[in-house]
Amino acid sequence: MITEASDTYKKQVRRESKQHSVMREIVHEVLKNQEKIRPDLHVEFGYIAKAEEKWSHFPDIVLQNKKQELAISILTNVDRSKDSKLAKQIKKRNEYYKGKGLQTIWFIEDQEMSIDWDHHVIHLWESEVDLSIKTPEDQLWDDLLVQLGSLTEITDLFEYWRKGQNIAMDTRSLYYIYSTQEGIDFSVHRFLVDEKQFPFRAFALNRGYRMSISTALAINDTLALSDSEQDQLDRNWFMDEFQLRKEEKLRQAVIKRQQEYDFYQQQQAIKEAPSTSTYGNPNKIEALSLPQTRTIAKMSYEELKMRLQNKIGLTQKEQLKLWHTYVLKNRIKEFELIWALAEQVDTFEDLEQLIQDNLM
Repeated sequence: MITEASDTYKKQVRRESKQHSVMREIVHEVLKNQEKIRPDLHVEFGYIAKAEEKWSHFPDIVLQNKKQELAISILTNVDRSKDSKLAKQIKKRNEYYKGKGLQTIWFIEDQEMSIDWDHHVIHLWESEVDLSIKTPEDQLWDDLLVQLGSLTEITDLFEYWRKGQNIAMDTRSLYYIYSTQEGIDFSVHRFLVDEKQFPFRAFALNRGYRMSISTALAINDTLALSDSEQDQLDRNWFMDEFQLRKEEKLRQAVIKRQQEYDFYQQQQAIKEAPSTSTYGNPNKIEALSLPQTRTIAKMSYEELKMRLQNKIGLTQKEQLKLWHTYVLKNRIKEFELIWALAEQVDTFEDLEQLIQDNLM
């Protein structure tokens, strides 16, 4: 039976790259080592674990504990020109494993993703839509989005152009596997699928982050597949950025109304100004000395942040501190003044000192 299952599996992975077997062995070893401290855990190559059941398809690895049974598969040699054919194969295998009661997890060999972070757009391959999965961390993202409000408002504030009118509040994640000198690493991207037909696209919730194999494949009650601390930082950033953009939109609306009001007042002043005769011309109106409208801040926080990234290498942690400590707590909203101070320094620490000196 093992021989027959092995033959089926070999035909199945014939399309994979040479890296596939190496990655599979490393992942298997890391998971297998955890059996020593978890007696309820069982890890085995798929074709061995399910040989007696004579399956038509085999995952690379089957992981089983008290709470779940996972089918883990590594996908390599992905070619966009053959993506449609691959997507059909993946759908077939996903449905097959699901029918057998297994949750499927796919790791995709490192490839360059197409992301327009300025508009939070992530472009997907057809196969990637089906390779995305739902994890507990994705559910926490869903909870945050529900807390913030409607997806229409969220996507509008992040300048994401929706392809579909109604995006599902359903965060999904994709996992990529990388070969490094030390072994292999993983990365995770979280998003909301928008367009499920070509061109496939989604609303990106994070930039994606790298994690070590020990972090990604750690097993407690379930497979970790995330760095929970980094995910929380990403959610905090997203929430702060949302609130910032919302406040900026409101500020711009107030400014616009003020400008409209000032313009109206000027027009009324012109209409009500008395006509005087100049050189015998009764129709000529003397120039009015109208009050100047108040100066307003023209720099947005997003522009300030980008300038600081280029000028002093502003990190995400420093950006959060700038936002919480000085914009929210000290109510500094004249962002061009912060920039004027930043032009005098080379580090965030020096910028902080100048801001504090000016606050005193």
